[in-house]
Amino acid sequence: QIVHPSNCSRDFRAPVFLPGGKGCVATLSEPKPKTEQLLVELRARINCMHKAVKDVRQRQSKRYNERSHYEQTINFSIGDYVLRSRVDEKLYANKLRVVWVGPYRVVGSAGYYFTVEHLVNGTTMDVHPSRLKFYAYDSLNVNEELIDHIASQGTLLAVEAFVKHRLNPDMQSYEVKVKWFGLELIEDSWEPIKTMSEDVPQLLLEYATSSTDDLFLRAVMSAIDIKKRQRSKCNRT
Repeated sequence: QIVHPSNCSRDFRAPVFLPGGKGCVATLSEPKPKTEQLLVELRARINCMHKAVKDVRQRQSKRYNERSHYEQTINFSIGDYVLRSRVDEKLYANKLRVVWVGPYRVVGSAGYYFTVEHLVNGTTMDVHPSRLKFYAYDSLNVNEELIDHIASQGTLLAVEAFVKHRLNPDMQSYEVKVKWFGLELIEDSWEPIKTMSEDVPQLLLEYATSSTDDLFLRAVMSAIDIKKRQRSKCNRT
């Protein structure tokens, strides 16, 4: 049986207020946080942070643009002899390699370029200093041996015949052994069919056709066909 007290407190206070004679903290009566104001302050801080980052980037870009990207120490002057870098294409790897040729004689300068003279044929060209390297001072003795060395640079060799072929396992492509006109047998060299298909495609095709290697023949025809398509595309453009 539940017994309810018949007499209620005249103050109509809940029991939570009675212990210790202290009242309960009324949390619901406190004002709510100013959410909108906090969001405004947060946005302002974020904008300040973004502005600071943007300013730093602009200063970095300005310093980068003002810097000389092609700054190079020039250690030669007019009259000196220099080497010139020539870019050759390594067709078997489709990469570029730089070969230093010369020497040339520096005969002038204009702006960011130097004018160099070929010692054999006397032709001149303007070259950026980044493509030149000091070789000797103007007191260099230009003798016959040096002239012969310069004249031999860029000499083209003619293909006399193809001796044999093989599959290069490292490159996963075929190579042909080339006999060169005017050279000894010991100077025969292995060359990729990609190179030969560009230089002497008809001679390469005749050799491949006369061989009994069908896989090699298909590889040669594919290399020649690719070169023809590339030339056709270049002609259209």
